[in-house]
Amino acid sequence: MLWAVRFHPPEPLVVAATGWSPMAQVAAVMASVILALGATIVALVVRYERRLPDAILEAEHQNDRRVEARLKSRSAVILGLAKLAESRDDETGRHLERVRAYVRLIAEALEPRLDEVDRDFIETVVETSSLHDIGKVGIPDAVLLKPGRLSDHERERIQRHTTIGGDTLLALKRRWGDDPFLVTACEIAFAHHERYDGTGYPFGLEGDVIPLSARIVALADVYDALTCERVYKRAMRHDEAREAILDKRGTHFDPMVVDAFLEREEGFRRVLEAERAGGPGGADALPAIP
Repeated sequence: MLWAVRFHPPEPLVVAATGWSPMAQVAAVMASVILALGATIVALVVRYERRLPDAILEAEHQNDRRVEARLKSRSAVILGLAKLAESRDDETGRHLERVRAYVRLIAEALEPRLDEVDRDFIETVVETSSLHDIGKVGIPDAVLLKPGRLSDHERERIQRHTTIGGDTLLALKRRWGDDPFLVTACEIAFAHHERYDGTGYPFGLEGDVIPLSARIVALADVYDALTCERVYKRAMRHDEAREAILDKRGTHFDPMVVDAFLEREEGFRRVLEAERAGGPGGADALPAIP
């Protein structure tokens, strides 16, 4: 018996057979088809492998564009909410800018000390600090803008800004999911008036139960309040504010956050002096609300 096979992929196999049964001839033809298909599959795989990196790169670009769009939307929400608070009081806008600068100084001092404080944490806390008083949009002007000391009842009403702001941001978080930005914004809005010894409000949280982001904003917020003039009080000098903060180390403020403040106090002094100087290189040198 003699048979010969010629295979020139992807052309069909040519089979010449003598003395073979029909089933043997069918088997030979099927073998040639399988070989031809195999060659085609190999060619497709090679082509796919060549195109795969480009496809992956395009998918990554699309994902980056979606992330960028989401970040822009988030920044727009921040701007809108922060402007709401600013619209109630001209001083609020400057307060937010100074607090952002102070928060950055503290957070950067904490970066070498705490694993959780990295660049993402710092930028998130700085950005979300602008929303710490957003709940004040729900406080009546007669209380919020009162040119004098508050009564006990008025003080109780203004303290509600923590839960008003926190609940507002919590509603956004429930809508958008556990985005780190919104988680941090909620922490700060709810807890920036909590005290390290548990005597703060609204929940009476104590120690490290208070989120780190809120502990940082708490000191930045108080320093700015101490160094700003009000109808019922004069503005403290930096040295006076420094002593007032040191006096509350471990009671009002987290000792570690106070230590970070002391490490960067010259930065605090420069921000304060720039604000009081005004003009180019003065208040204009402060970071703007996003």
